[in-house]
Amino acid sequence: MSEKLKVYCAGPLFNDAERMEMEQIADVIESDEHEVFLPQRDGIEYFTLFPFLKEKMEAMEARLLLHRIIFNLDIYKIIGWSDAVVANLNGVVPDPGTCIEAALAWYTGKRVVYFKNDDRTQFDGLDNAMIRGLGDYTFVNTISKIAAALRAAKPQKPSIALAEGSALAADLAISHSQNEYLHTVLRHLGLGHLMEK
Repeated sequence: MSEKLKVYCAGPLFNDAERMEMEQIADVIESDEHEVFLPQRDGIEYFTLFPFLKEKMEAMEARLLLHRIIFNLDIYKIIGWSDAVVANLNGVVPDPGTCIEAALAWYTGKRVVYFKNDDRTQFDGLDNAMIRGLGDYTFVNTISKIAAALRAAKPQKPSIALAEGSALAADLAISHSQNEYLHTVLRHLGLGHLMEK
């Protein structure tokens, strides 16, 4: 058996279809013997607690209190508890909370796996490069493939991206012409030979 991971499931949960898809994702991960935190199931239920709290305090105060405790619990579960995050990016624009959760996981060196079976995107079939890069480009488009992708995923190494980005930025700063710019970018991609043709 492979390593048992603690997995945070990030994704939209604002309607029945989204919640059902997130439950299917959690089920696949749990069937592979990993422990899962699914916020809609295991976290703070805003819409359950809000009606109770607004009877005891001002509605805005209740909202802010709930936002704070949801944020704190989710931050702990991503940074302090989990080994990995599986992020559901379905939608033309992925859920902003999911993007933040994936970014936190990437920055703290967790494994990140993306699920997306929705062809709607803003960039010719791809999501924003800042989102895609967070998961070391580990994407699956079928829920049944998530467990295998999770087993294969490696902990992220933000220091590599920082070093490569720093070197590229320094080289671009001295690139004055469009040709120098293109050559610099291609060289950093390992494709400098394309400029020779």
